[in-house]
Amino acid sequence: MKNSWLVQSEWFSGARLLSMDLLDLAYGPAGLVLPRLSEVRSILRSCLKSYLESQPGGVADGWIHLRTSELYSGHIDLGLALLDQRTRNEHEKWLTYIHSRDPKLNPWVQYEDVVSGWAHSFFTTGLDDWSLGTDAQAVFTKVRNDISSNDIMRSCPTVDLLRLEAWDDLMLRIWHSDDARIEIAYEDFVVAVKLDIRMWRFQHFVQWAMRALSQHCLARLQEDVRKRAAFGGCAYVPVEQLDFFIESNT
Repeated sequence: MKNSWLVQSEWFSGARLLSMDLLDLAYGPAGLVLPRLSEVRSILRSCLKSYLESQPGGVADGWIHLRTSELYSGHIDLGLALLDQRTRNEHEKWLTYIHSRDPKLNPWVQYEDVVSGWAHSFFTTGLDDWSLGTDAQAVFTKVRNDISSNDIMRSCPTVDLLRLEAWDDLMLRIWHSDDARIEIAYEDFVVAVKLDIRMWRFQHFVQWAMRALSQHCLARLQEDVRKRAAFGGCAYVPVEQLDFFIESNT
């Protein structure tokens, strides 16, 4: 993985999430499995803690003095180096194709945006921009069931039942960038977890779509993604070239 500023910035967010005690309780019911998560959690928490302690105000100041490149090269990257190559590769793949919300790094974001936009248009206006015909309702139902927030809540109830009392001051300082109340930081953590689960489930949806939809319909989907990528200055990745995180977890 290239050590670009974007990747380093994403690792700031990713390392904080991976360092949280309760992540496996949220990921587990969704089937989202990361190898050696307990070991990775311990390593990354130590990395983040050591960086905070090295800053002028120490841990108490949180991320006020954050310098992303210093955090990554001097702490996170050194921690990742302690992992075997397979484990590191899997977590870098997770960061790129599940956790990142930046379409310049994660091409799945463009696909999710396009599919969600089609579903919203179909629901609100009844228009089927992809000319799915009789398949339109089935596709809409699949989108709603697979990646809607309500369905994520039903299938992964532990996401909102995580133990708030398990948070300590270090977890709060690692997760949040200011002196916000722990309840606010906790809510932000739950949102981040839900977004990861949503992306994980969306990849399952795309696998289904590649089997169920005609080549014509897939071509319409990809044309919309290509246009969105061009508009946003991002690279376009054809659906058959997408890197599925789920392939290494099924």
